[in-house]
Amino acid sequence: MQHCNRWAVIHDAGCGAGVASEALAERFDEVAVNNPNTDYLAVAKQRLSQLSTRAKFIFHESTAEDQSWLSARSLDMFTIFTAIDYVDLHKLMQELSRPAIISNLEAAAAWVDFADVWVTRGFNDGSAAVKRGFRVSWAGHDCIGLPREVFEDGVVRVKINERYRPEANQVKRLPELGFPPSRILDTDIVVDEENIDDWTRDYTLAELKSFVSTLAYIPHGTDADRLWQRVEQAMLLSQQKTLRLLWTAHIILATRRKL
Repeated sequence: MQHCNRWAVIHDAGCGAGVASEALAERFDEVAVNNPNTDYLAVAKQRLSQLSTRAKFIFHESTAEDQSWLSARSLDMFTIFTAIDYVDLHKLMQELSRPAIISNLEAAAAWVDFADVWVTRGFNDGSAAVKRGFRVSWAGHDCIGLPREVFEDGVVRVKINERYRPEANQVKRLPELGFPPSRILDTDIVVDEENIDDWTRDYTLAELKSFVSTLAYIPHGTDADRLWQRVEQAMLLSQQKTLRLLWTAHIILATRRKL
């Protein structure tokens, strides 16, 4: 879920009997409450419906990991209390990353070539920090090491929709750029998650161009025109008005050792 730029709506996941939801109702206009257990949810409904509060409650029977019943940009805060022991935390976390086109093979090929030109230009024209950022990101963040003397064994590295990531092949195609070696330890746990439905968005060509224009070191001039023409031609041939982009994410979870 994404922040809706105000402090009005909170989601209390795994609400149990609604004890925490009752306290949260004093601070928020709307409290989304869910639990996978029918009996617990019924108790929470009964408890919260008797409150004298201006807060509105929304009830849903589902697991904490299921956010599909909440609209995008609807939450200001997400809370989970003792139920955290029973959930898959990987599915509750997400981070910004880059998209891949999945609805049109010809457009997808042009997008990969666009990414190739983009990262090469970044290395040619970018500062040392930009080049380092490209190396880390395009190497799939495997080069980020968490030393055993600082962090407990069992570091979890979650890769969401990794096989669709256009950069996955760029590492092999651009070895001259000096991608750093992997620093994944034998005690690390690598989790590959594939989730198409929750990580896609449809873009018109104009919207896609607008998004790309926000990126640094994007292809411009003849290079950009040639690649955009390929994307537009692919859309015309397939009679598509939009392109579906799939986003990917890398998440690293680690616990610091006690001193």
